[in-house]
Amino acid sequence: CEVCGAPWKRVVKKGAPIDDWKKACGADSNGEYEGRAQKDYEKARAENASEVKKRILAGMLERKTTGWQPTCTCQNSGNARCIVLDPFAGSGTTLWVAEQHGRDSIGIELSEEYCKLIHKRMDKMQMNIFSLEVSE
Repeated sequence: CEVCGAPWKRVVKKGAPIDDWKKACGADSNGEYEGRAQKDYEKARAENASEVKKRILAGMLERKTTGWQPTCTCQNSGNARCIVLDPFAGSGTTLWVAEQHGRDSIGIELSEEYCKLIHKRMDKMQMNIFSLEVSE
């Protein structure tokens, strides 16, 4: 929020099960898990691992971001400038997307090779780039 600084919340629509992912994680051919714990988790006052796995597999669904909504009650348009921080910039994808969406961005990257890649990728954008040499 540009008024109070509260974050915005992603609005997600859940879709179909991701069967290949579920199978790779131990689901049967129907995408289910019927494992039975051998330990007495109740006596140990612990959560039943088989039930946890079953819940996790059931939650493996496609998710699509459909929008964003404020987590506060301020009256704001959601169009103010913001800064995206990527402390592990890598090849600069997050920085590039932020700039495409009209956001300012700050990227931190230690690898000289990745910094060169970021420079090349963002070459046409107006940027202030600062380099820091690190000695071992």
